[in-house]
Amino acid sequence: MSFLGSVIGKFVERLPPVGFTYEEEMLGELSFIEKPLELRRVELKFRVVVESALKLSTERTARIEGIIDIEGLADTRPIEGSVTWRIEERRIPYVFSFTTDDGRVFTFRAQKDFSVFRVDEFVKHLEGTIYGDGPVEVARVYLRRPFVRALGDMAKSFHVKI
Repeated sequence: MSFLGSVIGKFVERLPPVGFTYEEEMLGELSFIEKPLELRRVELKFRVVVESALKLSTERTARIEGIIDIEGLADTRPIEGSVTWRIEERRIPYVFSFTTDDGRVFTFRAQKDFSVFRVDEFVKHLEGTIYGDGPVEVARVYLRRPFVRALGDMAKSFHVKI
């Protein structure tokens, strides 16, 4: 690293972290692997928290916090996890955990595939899988929201943190 790069690096390290948050809200349904015709209503509301935009540029991971409501399984339960921007792979994986009403811990894994030609699909849909103990697949989840509302809601929820 050059002398100038070293000086700039030390300067940037001393700056307060500038982060941001935004919120997403989606509705959809869940189908259990063992009972695929039995659909349950799902509501997911979460905030993506980026503590440091500088750190995000290298680590590409942010924290997720929010709630999930799954009819008959998880009544407005808190979620915690992460979202990772894998821009070079054109995908954004989401992973979070929650505890069901009867005390079981489930993990939700999903990803959004990004294409500049299909931004509407990227913003509107999130499909994923819920896993139980270990790698046992419990259910598939299909979430969506109207495109215009999605962009407007995300824009309104965006906040810079200093």
